[in-house]
Amino acid sequence: MTIVPWHKNVQRKGTLTYLVKGMGGQWAPAVDKAVAEFNRQMSQHGLKLTLSKVEKGMGPHIVLETEPGSGLHGSAPSETKRINGVLYLDTVTVRVPATPRIDEKDPKSREVGPAVRVCLLVHELIHAVGLDNDEHSPDDVFAAKSVVVPKGHYLPSRKQATEDVVQPPDGSAPMPPIRIGARTVANLKKAWTGGETT
Repeated sequence: MTIVPWHKNVQRKGTLTYLVKGMGGQWAPAVDKAVAEFNRQMSQHGLKLTLSKVEKGMGPHIVLETEPGSGLHGSAPSETKRINGVLYLDTVTVRVPATPRIDEKDPKSREVGPAVRVCLLVHELIHAVGLDNDEHSPDDVFAAKSVVVPKGHYLPSRKQATEDVVQPPDGSAPMPPIRIGARTVANLKKAWTGGETT
């Protein structure tokens, strides 16, 4: 396990603040939807954690930005600090590819739809709470090796996708709707409050 938590002073406030840096185009509405979905999921699973826009003049906990690329995976590099010998998160930069495409190797391939962008962002926001790649799960939005099933293609269930969807590697139901499974919830609770699921 490589969970690095936020300091208790941050956790007590129950909020991580974020700043959106140059995410226009198709990413702009996806950010709002991803933040709303993240907040809904945290509430649904009993975590006292919300994301809120940083107030002007304050430093955010999380910076959201795009980087050049057409891939289907983001990253969430973090800066840490030691307080009394314990390592805590200080800031996290969530980076997503500027033009995620159905076929990342084909520059003429169309960009993925909004549902895939929201899944990608929620996945990276879970990293921003303190979970590392070691905590990836096989069956939810925090899966490591999900694939995109384009609209019109067939899912493992033999149904046709009505929009671009994200298919977890264990063959469970595609997303949307986004889901966060028991394993990820347990790890989020460890990261955010040090508590276990009940």
